[in-house]
Amino acid sequence: MTKSQRIGLLILFGLSIVSLVYVFNNYRQAFPEVDIPIQYDKDVASTMLDSILTEFGANPDDFKSITIMNENSAKLFLDKEYGGDTILSVHLDETIPIWVWKKRYFVPLQKEEYNISIRPDDGELAYFRHSVPESLSGADIPAQQAKSIADSFIVSLGYNLADFELKNETSDKRPNRRDHNFTYQRIDWDLGGAKDWISVGIWGDEIGYFSHYLHIPENWWREYSKSRSSNILYQNADQLLAIILALAMLGYLVVAFRRKGLAWKFGSIFSIIAFGVSLAMQLNSFSLTIIGYNTMDSYSGFIFQQIVYAILQSALVGLICLVAAVAGERIYREFLPQFDFLPDLFSPAGWRSNSFRK
Repeated sequence: MTKSQRIGLLILFGLSIVSLVYVFNNYRQAFPEVDIPIQYDKDVASTMLDSILTEFGANPDDFKSITIMNENSAKLFLDKEYGGDTILSVHLDETIPIWVWKKRYFVPLQKEEYNISIRPDDGELAYFRHSVPESLSGADIPAQQAKSIADSFIVSLGYNLADFELKNETSDKRPNRRDHNFTYQRIDWDLGGAKDWISVGIWGDEIGYFSHYLHIPENWWREYSKSRSSNILYQNADQLLAIILALAMLGYLVVAFRRKGLAWKFGSIFSIIAFGVSLAMQLNSFSLTIIGYNTMDSYSGFIFQQIVYAILQSALVGLICLVAAVAGERIYREFLPQFDFLPDLFSPAGWRSNSFRK
């Protein structure tokens, strides 16, 4: 090993140490959820959510369901403006839900469904929505009576109405019922323009919607959208360069195809590994896909479509790795002929060679 190679290795080792120290010191700031005192795991939370659904008069056995840990959009605002400690404080001290156990109850090809969320630290209700057809029959009650129902529901959850003021109310006439929506704002509480809001929806004369959340100012979202536009532009430019590089490698591989000695076995190993890892990642996030399932579509067709999509996407990743490995190895041999055959560096025999130990 030459002196310059030793210096290069020392620099890489030093950068690795610095990176590890940085990750260790900033991990909790980047992922504040690791400090949430989770009292209920997924199975227990799922059972608790079933009990809540039963309290609203529905039978969990009548629905397909999926449970996930979810975070709301307020985390983005808090993370960009304040950091991990404030996120935890808002969730734990101010009891405004940031992370929740979310469960979706649905029946394929039916409009009606339930979405319910509870906090993972104390099991309190954070979100409830009963989605129903516009034409569903229900009561047509005056706004004041509907507000009394909303007030009583909020009090039943342990909130003190004296801490909140009515911010907004709307009334919508449906074909066979009237729906009311009420938004309450916590008095004398502000975090950079963000407010503590509770919203309750009354479908007819029944609770149809509830949410306790951090309301983010609209001007903040506008500014964020502008910055995201720039980020998307840079991302598209980066993807274009990646496509050009991939096409260049593919072109080189086509030209070199007539020559003998292309390392297809070497590339195939990388390709198979990449395909397997990508497919495992797709399957691991399958529950997130089901959360977004449109109940008006065929459920079996949706599942089949997602499986095919996962396989095709993973196959594309594997193909890209195959082209990159085979073309890269060929370029390596042409421009660095004095070094060992690259695939040998990934085998025990290559590790035992004298040139590898030098």
